Amino acid sequence: MYTLSATGGTSLGSALHGPHGLIAFLRRMTTERARAFRVMLLLAAVVAMSIGDLIMTLTYATTTGMVELNPVARMLMQTHNPIYIIMYKGGSVLLAAVILFKARTTRVGELGTWLAVFGLLWLTIRWTQYSEAMEFISGHMHQLANIEQGNWVEMRPD
Repeated sequence: MYTLSATGGTSLGSALHGPHGLIAFLRRMTTERARAFRVMLLLAAVVAMSIGDLIMTLTYATTTGMVELNPVARMLMQTHNPIYIIMYKGGSVLLAAVILFKARTTRVGELGTWLAVFGLLWLTIRWTQYSEAMEFISGHMHQLANIEQGNWVEMRPD
């Protein structure tokens, strides 16, 4: 019997020896009993990608500026104080993580966690595209700032 804990049963390392061990491990990981473990792994990914989103937001907002489509985040960023956006994003991720953690043994909790992972994965891909595009449009930043006045934010102290 393969277990997810270090106590009792076969260890994870020995469970993965050979193709039959890997298949048995993967089957075990897709059972109802392993749901809480899967959700915990997914929540770790959610937190990691959320930290990446915060870092990218702060990097661009405090240097070149950026288009922010979220009106609440845009309002907070227009205060030019990064602590507000850190508290907003951190608080929303913490709230979501607590809710999903409490629901980790339910199908709805797992579905919600998968949706969060896919949403943040999409956002991570968009940040990658944004970073690559910045290389090409950096010479036109001032023009873009003037065109997008309503959505453009820079968190630079005056």
